[in-house]
Amino acid sequence: MSPHKSKTRFIDLLLKEGIVSKDNLDEAMERQWEQGGTIEENLILLGHLGEVEIVKIFVRILGFPLFNFDETIGIKTLNLISRDVAWRYTFIPVKSDIKYLIVAMANPLDREAISAVEREAGLKVIPMVAAKGEIDKNIIRLYRRI
Repeated sequence: MSPHKSKTRFIDLLLKEGIVSKDNLDEAMERQWEQGGTIEENLILLGHLGEVEIVKIFVRILGFPLFNFDETIGIKTLNLISRDVAWRYTFIPVKSDIKYLIVAMANPLDREAISAVEREAGLKVIPMVAAKGEIDKNIIRLYRRI
């Protein structure tokens, strides 16, 4: 699925489920055009949606697994991806084996991020979801160890 199609799917889902109004979405899209950021970030900044609500959408409606930061994340796994890439795409590598890298992401539909991570790690990415604030906090905490 292309980034455009996944974003369209997410926007359509927000409208279909009545999570945001068309006016709220238009306002967020206008802000995105003017100031950048993602639709999700702009909906949050405008007060139309909360981080927890976005996580619930990904988990309950789209079926992505939720990552719990109480789980141990090994240094070997963290070393697969640089801190800069983790910041840029808002994710943390949480588990790996010889074929796969499981990542906790704020937006598990972000194909650009998934492709970039797959290129850097040389592994197939399996996305999980976590709140952006939790990911940001844990990037600081976890990458400080390495």
